[in-house]
Amino acid sequence: MRREGLSPGSPLKVRYHVCCEWTVHLAAPDPTAEAWQGTVVNTAQGPLILTTVTAQWTLSDAWVFASIEGTNPDDGYTLTQIIAKADGINHAILTEAEFTQAVPRLVAAGLIGAQAEANRYWHTATGRALYRQRMKRQGLFGWIDAIPPALRRLGEPQDTPWTLPAGVFGRATDEWLQRANVIIKRLGVRTQGPGDTP
Repeated sequence: MRREGLSPGSPLKVRYHVCCEWTVHLAAPDPTAEAWQGTVVNTAQGPLILTTVTAQWTLSDAWVFASIEGTNPDDGYTLTQIIAKADGINHAILTEAEFTQAVPRLVAAGLIGAQAEANRYWHTATGRALYRQRMKRQGLFGWIDAIPPALRRLGEPQDTPWTLPAGVFGRATDEWLQRANVIIKRLGVRTQGPGDTP
């Protein structure tokens, strides 16, 4: 959350993540950050209570975790393999932002190992045990119900900056999409284009 305008009654800009921003008026007489905790401010959308926002595990974190295979750098998944499995278990393509948020969180929690320079990602012994325990008797999409609660039980995720070299994620995504198109053509499945009727 970013705050601007610290004097009482002056505009206060509140930004949650990168998606939403409102300009509000500070209602607290004391303009220090500590005084803001629990302060109610009036917005066009209604009252807003300022609180400390803590990091939370997301469905995307669980999705990335469920898309990783292997137990060491030798048999760990490449980024293309992760994107392919993610597509298979969620029928969607991971975004780079989802991946680069999840990986350092999962590494810090001791659930995965990651060597971006070697293009390898794998479950640690702890991660493999969690995956096996939670995914027992679960189907292909069972991760959606099984993994998020397990991550939440670990407590707050640790966010640390982590990036991939420029273009790496895009190339891995393109590689998977090309493979997927070959598979679809080989199976003789007719794809539906935008505007086509079933």
